[in-house]
Amino acid sequence: MKSNSNLPPGFPGHWFLGNGQDYQRDPLGFYSKLKKKCGDSVTLKAPLGINWFLFFHPDDVETILHKEKDKFCKPGFFVRSMSYLLGKGLVTSESKLWKNQRQLLTPAFHKSRLVGMASLMTEETEKLCESLIRKSNGKVVDLANELQRLTLRIASLTLFGADIEKHEKEFGYALDIALKHLNFRFAFPIYPPPWIPLPENIRFRKQLKVMDKIVYSLIALRKNGELDKGNDILSALMKVKDPDTGRSMPDKQLRDEVITLLLAGHDTTSAAIAWTFFLLSKHPQILSNAIDEIDGNLKSASPRFENLQSLPYLTMIFKESLRLFPPAWGQPRQTLEDVELGKYIIPKGSPLVLSQYITHRHPDFWENPETFDPERFTQDKEVARHNFAYFPFGGGPRICIGYQFAMMEGPLIIATILQRIKLEMVANQEVIPDPTFTLKPKFGLKMNISKRV
Repeated sequence: MKSNSNLPPGFPGHWFLGNGQDYQRDPLGFYSKLKKKCGDSVTLKAPLGINWFLFFHPDDVETILHKEKDKFCKPGFFVRSMSYLLGKGLVTSESKLWKNQRQLLTPAFHKSRLVGMASLMTEETEKLCESLIRKSNGKVVDLANELQRLTLRIASLTLFGADIEKHEKEFGYALDIALKHLNFRFAFPIYPPPWIPLPENIRFRKQLKVMDKIVYSLIALRKNGELDKGNDILSALMKVKDPDTGRSMPDKQLRDEVITLLLAGHDTTSAAIAWTFFLLSKHPQILSNAIDEIDGNLKSASPRFENLQSLPYLTMIFKESLRLFPPAWGQPRQTLEDVELGKYIIPKGSPLVLSQYITHRHPDFWENPETFDPERFTQDKEVARHNFAYFPFGGGPRICIGYQFAMMEGPLIIATILQRIKLEMVANQEVIPDPTFTLKPKFGLKMNISKRV
């Protein structure tokens, strides 16, 4: 372990590859090891001897995401890789463009619009339950995969409306290939750009054309007279006018935003729900308490938006699952100038990473941090805790625009499933976190399923 007066301590690593090999083998394990050995601030070596930094303390998280946010941006390699799929959407845009797009998108996620989406979430989950009961019939079901299909369908319908249904299978396959391509690029950041005709790039570009064709056709459909008929997010975005120019959002920007929202709106949520069912399977008493709350408050009625207030324990369960297994498990930034963080001076242009996975387990802020305990999220305990000890959706001005959507969708789907089916996790299966673009169960989540009686 090395340190100097200006930079945090760190591991020396390989003379050429730096700490890259340790990271690639086991990112979460490596971060956990660094936290124990070096503390809350760590210097790592990327290939070619470039320094990059990890910060785990909530004070530093707050400084980077909120208090001194204007001194940081998203790193070039991250934006470049994401923009191949997302263009200049909300995730990849910066500065004035981001502020303008955030302002234009925010009304589409107003509470009044979300309320109207709740019944759709429940109805689609009820269809899934019926399908799982028919499909199981003594067979093992990969619940993680089924949830991913469900949240993709919900995201598609809320974004595009019923018009997506005839394209759903084709679009879902294309998006899956595109997401795998992003994972590949994050693992191999020096891989040539998509226009270089290599097999991985050719596969990605083919599916990107499929997605673009479908999205642009739906935009054209709205422009050809069906604008006012839709209650979906695409229709809402097409009605928005730039307050400075009075112009509508260009088709290319519409495409970039809906692809961004679609990716963020299904992959992370399905992972969060899958981890929740994994944890409930390991804690039968907590599962029993959740079912008692659902049955006692809803009886046999389908969950609706207004029911969420009567299901506080279920919401606490979901929040605790997001603590232990945050789908967005790391968050990159880059310094725009020399920045003082704690007792260290981080040079201009330095890439750094915040890790929800590590900070959510910080022993100074979480008692018995590895234990699954929904009671951590009682109102009193939430108010007393550091604001940035828990940040599954990021924080500050760039907090995920869909966090309220996710906090509605997760509990509604979980409640609907627990009402209707009994889940029993297959014994002796290996369930380990896979820290790619989204933190998922690496080998899925195998379940025996039966109808509740």
